[in-house]
Amino acid sequence: MAPDDFSVDVEVAEMVAVMGTSGSGKPTLLAIAGALLTPTSGTVEGAGESLARMSRAGLARLLRERIGFVFQDFNLLPSLTVLENVALPLDLAGASRATARSEARRSLARVGMRQRVGNYPDELSGGQQQRVAIGRATVGSRQPLLADEPTGLLDSLTGDHVLEGLHE
Repeated sequence: MAPDDFSVDVEVAEMVAVMGTSGSGKPTLLAIAGALLTPTSGTVEGAGESLARMSRAGLARLLRERIGFVFQDFNLLPSLTVLENVALPLDLAGASRATARSEARRSLARVGMRQRVGNYPDELSGGQQQRVAIGRATVGSRQPLLADEPTGLLDSLTGDHVLEGLHE
């Protein structure tokens, strides 16, 4: 379910929180804003361009290279290490292996997970997996960043640290 009659303009570096009751359509709204779902009516624009007018290849490139997502269920790949999970968007975008790994390490440092680069997702707590997912969403120069409860599993101190990193 998506909200009816919804409009918002978000500026670069602006943080916006969408709040509502359970079942009000917050994840659907994020999926539409991030071009993962097509709205049944209305338009979605990013940087002045209508997402509906983009080709499938253009949308795929946009999702692969520009938009960062933090999903509520993390969507980490269990067969990849923490470093490989975070580097994956850059790998898929064609970055060199060295660049992708360097950027992934930098992103993991921002979320306090640099020491776990060789671990697999099932070796991490839920809060650690959440921080890895945030690291993957922020690797490289992704904008916008769309997050579904990005600090939901974190203690308040770690949550504050992660929010500061997201704001940077």
